[in-house]
Amino acid sequence: MTGSTTLDVVLGLVFVYLLYSLLTTILQEAIANVLSFRAKFLQKAIIRMLEDENAKTADTLLNRIGAFFRVIFRKNVTSQSLPLTEAFYNHPLIKYLAEDDYKNKPSYLTSRNFSQAMLDLLKGNDFAAGDDPGKFIKTALESGVTQWKNNGKPVQINEETLSYLRALWADAQGDAAKFRTALEEWFDVTMERTTGWYKKHTQGVLLILGFLIAMVFNVDTIKLAGALSKNPELREQVIRQADNYIKTHKDQFNAKENLPKDTTLQGLQKRADSLLKTDIADVNKALGIGWKCTSVKEHENKCFHGKDVCIRSHLRIDTIIGWLITAFALSLGAPFWFDLLNKLMKLRGTINSGKDDGKETNSAKPAPTNIKG
Repeated sequence: MTGSTTLDVVLGLVFVYLLYSLLTTILQEAIANVLSFRAKFLQKAIIRMLEDENAKTADTLLNRIGAFFRVIFRKNVTSQSLPLTEAFYNHPLIKYLAEDDYKNKPSYLTSRNFSQAMLDLLKGNDFAAGDDPGKFIKTALESGVTQWKNNGKPVQINEETLSYLRALWADAQGDAAKFRTALEEWFDVTMERTTGWYKKHTQGVLLILGFLIAMVFNVDTIKLAGALSKNPELREQVIRQADNYIKTHKDQFNAKENLPKDTTLQGLQKRADSLLKTDIADVNKALGIGWKCTSVKEHENKCFHGKDVCIRSHLRIDTIIGWLITAFALSLGAPFWFDLLNKLMKLRGTINSGKDDGKETNSAKPAPTNIKG
C-alpha cells in the first residue's frame, strides 16, 4: 500500500473505533449509574480514610481481580465492622445527599461536606452555639471516642486514623478553623487518588464491554483493514462519512469527563438508539460489518445460518484476534478516537492539498521547445 492508502485505511478504522467506542462508553456509563460505581468508589475512599486498619489491600493479581468485581456486585452499605464510616454516612449532612433508598450513598461529596461531618462527629450532639469547638474536639481526640452518638452510642476511632487526626490537630495548634482546613486538604488529596482508582476500573469495564460489542456486532479489525486496503471506493465512502460526522458532532463530547454530556439513563438510552440507527448503521452497511451470510446457496442445509446470521461465513481463528484488537481499541474511549480522527483528517487534507498544488505547478510549466542547430 502507498502512504496515502495506508492513511485512508487507518482513517477508516479510527472512524469505526470512534463510533463503537462511543457506544461502549454509553453502556459503561449506564451500568455505572445503575450499579452506583461512583458512590461505591467514594465509599471505598472514605473507608480508606477512616478505617485504615480495616481497609483491605489488593496485593496479588487474584485479589485485584476480586476487588474489581466486588465493586461491581457489592451492595452499597456499611457494617458494624466499620463504626466510624457508618457514623459518617449516618450524619444527616451526608445521609440526605443520597439520591434515594436504592442508591443510599451519595456519589459526590465536597471537601466542605467532609470536614463539617467530621467536626460534628468529634464535637458531638451536646455542642451548642457559643461553645468552644476546640474543647470538644480535643476531648474526642484524647479519649479516642467521638462525642457524636451513632444509634445512641459513641463511636470508637481506630488507632491509625486517631493518630492521624491527632497529628492534624497538633499541626493546627488547637485551632478549629485550621483543623477544618487540614481535614479538607486530606479529603482533596484522597479524592485525587480515588479518581485514579475509578479510571482504572472504568478501563477494565470498557475492555470487557468492548470485547462483547466486537463479538456481538462482529467488528473484526483484521477483516476491516483488509476490506479497506483492497477497495478505493469503499475507503472514499467511509472517509466521506467520517468527515461529515466530524462537522456535525464537534460538541458531542465532554473531553474532561470522557463521557457524552447527558449522563442520565434516559439521555444515554436516547443517544445509544440514535447512534445505532444512524451512524453505526451507515458504517456497518458500507463495510459489511455484521453476521449476514455471504454464501447463502453454498451454505444451505450445511451449517447454521439465516438471513441475518451466519457463523460459517465469519467465524475463523483470526476473527477472535480481530475482536481482541477491536476490544483494546474501544477501551481507549471515544474522546481519544475523536481527537485522533480530527488530526488525521487534517493531515490528509494537507497531503491532498500538496498534491493538488503540485499538479497545478506542473501544468503551468511551458512545453519544451526543440531547437535545431
